[in-house]
Amino acid sequence: MKTISRLLAAAGFALGALTAVPALAAGGVKEAKSVDFTFEGPFGTFDRAQLQRGYQVYKEVCAACHGLKLLAYRNLGDAGGPEFPEAQIKAFAAEVEVPAEPNAEGETHDEDGAPLVRPGKPSDRFVSPFAN
Repeated sequence: MKTISRLLAAAGFALGALTAVPALAAGGVKEAKSVDFTFEGPFGTFDRAQLQRGYQVYKEVCAACHGLKLLAYRNLGDAGGPEFPEAQIKAFAAEVEVPAEPNAEGETHDEDGAPLVRPGKPSDRFVSPFAN
């Protein structure tokens, strides 16, 4: 019986949402202002400073939950991108630790069971915030 009442309530809610009239503020509807962006069109360009600030925002805010596993640190120096200098890219990569290759004995973990890590290199992909 509860299932039927829940189903009827959900159907009523869905019907109400489909037939709802949008609320308009006094004065009617205003059209969105058209804005020209520098990156529009086939010959659009990006502002390097904006892209560098975007990377800073990613690093400080977004990287806590979101990864860029398809990008390597060297991509930060690509033409048309943020175009960071090579020394800065190396510094960004060195800030993170990446899984190390097996050592001479073929071990990938130390005696405490922690995985072996090394400082990042520009050729390494961005480190994911989560193991999975």
